[in-house]
Amino acid sequence: MPGFWVSRYSGTMKSILVATDFSSHSQDVLREVLEQLREVPCRILLINTYLVDQSAGPENILALNDELKSQSKRKLEVQRAEALKENFNSHVSIETGSHMGSIDNVIKNLLLREKIDLIAMSNPSGTKLEKVEDFLKRQSCAAYPIVS
Repeated sequence: MPGFWVSRYSGTMKSILVATDFSSHSQDVLREVLEQLREVPCRILLINTYLVDQSAGPENILALNDELKSQSKRKLEVQRAEALKENFNSHVSIETGSHMGSIDNVIKNLLLREKIDLIAMSNPSGTKLEKVEDFLKRQSCAAYPIVS
């Protein structure tokens, strides 16, 4: 992910949504965002999404949801701590969020609630994000997706 987009996001405080699945690709995207924006004051929303298997049965769904959310939160905190340790930008804050749902729906909901300037995520499997891109166009949202 070269720095072609950095000049667009320099200046005032920016909010960057970084979606992670905890893969090495996702970690690389977070590192790249921090590297490219090292001089820019920014707030990073580091998120992870998870889906609960509905076939687990009603008696197990709540326990499964709690377990998946707990795992997600733990891994987000580890990734956050590692990123802050490696990052030398004193003007960066990293907030974490664990969300149940598909990645496209979670991103759309966050865009409605938060001011997001940039979306960054890895896409090694070729996941199609047309729904998010269409949503950005319909909402006249300034967020610009960067997929690595």
